[in-house]
Amino acid sequence: MSSSPSIYIIGSESTGKTTLAKDVIKHFEKLTLSDPPGFIEEVARIVGMKHGFVGEDLLRSKDRAYKYQRLIIEGQFESEQSELQTRSWFISDRSAIDPIIYAKMHVSSEAADVLVSSARWREMKERMKGSLVIVCEAGVAWGMVNDGFRLMSNHSEWLRTHHVFCDTLNSFGLEYHVLPLQVDSKDARLKFVLDRWEEKRKDLALAIGKHVNPVLAVENDFITMNGALALKHKSSVTANVYETIDLTTAHHASKPANPYL
Repeated sequence: MSSSPSIYIIGSESTGKTTLAKDVIKHFEKLTLSDPPGFIEEVARIVGMKHGFVGEDLLRSKDRAYKYQRLIIEGQFESEQSELQTRSWFISDRSAIDPIIYAKMHVSSEAADVLVSSARWREMKERMKGSLVIVCEAGVAWGMVNDGFRLMSNHSEWLRTHHVFCDTLNSFGLEYHVLPLQVDSKDARLKFVLDRWEEKRKDLALAIGKHVNPVLAVENDFITMNGALALKHKSSVTANVYETIDLTTAHHASKPANPYL
């Protein structure tokens, strides 16, 4: 199975997220990979078209704003599950944390708390812990076109949204990298993501080295548990027991061998 971490491209409106996400998937599509990534398009746009929501609904009605974000959470979960049926990792334009942030900003903190209490959100949060999260810094006007699905906010509001993104990620203990606004060429932005992705892969390899005894681990394999990267190894001492190490938390959980893993 693949040891490649998924990639989430997130951040405030009009920060070039979709352009960057498409550039990243195009890069990987050009490579000959035995385990290529899937791609998740911006779910908010798909949900909006399907259910008749627009970006301005965040400002017009708290009730509609909440319903919109709840549907986005559901849509993101379904999209991730769909990709993981055939792939072990993916590139996602936005993430499950986006609707939490917009619910907090445009509805209430209590509404955001309701969304994060769902089992689906908790599963996606754990998946993000083992992934690369890129936050595009606000401040550069990338594609400022009113397409009906983005908020045409002012510069100060975009900056506020950026800070809420960072604060919220910190509050959930999710590691992320801010793509500085000074990195403004497409090639440089792509390189920034790919460099951090390689670093993430190395971090996972180091986690394996720290938590697997090379003397005992005579049979190793990467697996995915709900989309999060884990390592399965078979102990030479107890031949009928596999030890699964969740690399997102580095916790151990020994269990009888499962032939379907």
